[in-house]
Amino acid sequence: MTNPVPVAVGCLVRNNKLLLIKRNKPPFENMWSIPAGKVEYGEYLDETIEREFKEEANLDVAYDGVKATVTEHIFEGGKLSLHTIMFLCNLSANGAEPSSGSSGELKWFDLGSIENFKDKIIPSDYEMIQKFVLTNEDGYFNSIIEKINGSYTLKDFRKI
Repeated sequence: MTNPVPVAVGCLVRNNKLLLIKRNKPPFENMWSIPAGKVEYGEYLDETIEREFKEEANLDVAYDGVKATVTEHIFEGGKLSLHTIMFLCNLSANGAEPSSGSSGELKWFDLGSIENFKDKIIPSDYEMIQKFVLTNEDGYFNSIIEKINGSYTLKDFRKI
């Protein structure tokens, strides 16, 4: 048994576009996601998200608070394979453009047409975009994803 993994997730919106990263390692390899990273031992949440954006996008961002918290369970073969606690952070940044690095390709997605990319975005990330970015919800949510034959399906995503 392992402990839950704390993760800082950073929503950076500019000109009605959201910055996403195409993951190049498991889980969710080759899927688009909201940039995120594990909170390292001794690190504060604001430090984590600022470090992650510097590492993944070569961007200096400012932490503007937590929008929502999501506890996620990922099941594979009927067994819990990953348990994360995600802190969705609001961010601001200067006008600099991100640059893709070793973590994956970066791209701005127009929020008005994000539904066209639903099948290419991590299922829970797509829900977070819908709830926290587009409809401005906040609070605490539980998420369940099941991985079957290499494909991820969102089984539940609800406010608690």
